[in-house]
Amino acid sequence: KGELEMDLFFIRKDDVPKFMEIGVKELYPVLVVVDRLTSLCFVRYTGRKTQAKVSPKVEEALSFFAKKLNMPKQNLIMYADAGKEFSPQLLKDNKVEFHIVTAGSKVEKKNSDIQRQFHRLKNAQRLTSVSDGLTQATKIVNNSYNRVIKMSANEAAEKYSDKGETKKLMEEYNKHREKADTDRRSPLKKGDHVRI
Repeated sequence: KGELEMDLFFIRKDDVPKFMEIGVKELYPVLVVVDRLTSLCFVRYTGRKTQAKVSPKVEEALSFFAKKLNMPKQNLIMYADAGKEFSPQLLKDNKVEFHIVTAGSKVEKKNSDIQRQFHRLKNAQRLTSVSDGLTQATKIVNNSYNRVIKMSANEAAEKYSDKGETKKLMEEYNKHREKADTDRRSPLKKGDHVRI
């Protein structure tokens, strides 16, 4: 708990209704931060893909997870790609351990979930703005049933706010992870044909 993955995805101008188009932007950058264990996610429209615009949203995400997971900010661990929009200094100032990774599987999956819900809401004409669509989509995703932990991300964050319960969640999570296949080949004997 507290291991977070962070990424940006983009909503294309063609993917929003005409009345919601802001200026002449082609892409709308969206920050997604997700807790690996509970799958709880934090989503914000950043306006632009710059450190100046993204950093305040990252700071907001750190406060959100510290409160929701009932743990100090300095115990959080952040994983992100080497994008220039993320400020390592901001994380250092907040005493958050930071690791650069090529891609985070959990956050990529969450990006796809958020986008799918956003498009469903758009098609149902339930959006008033990009931010409104993202807020609604996040609420749906955080309240969706997770078959691995057998509850929603919001329920998991609430239930596992103490260490004893977190240990149970980790055991449950690891129990459902795919195990590597065993080597079914028989041992080599003298005279077997082999590839060099």
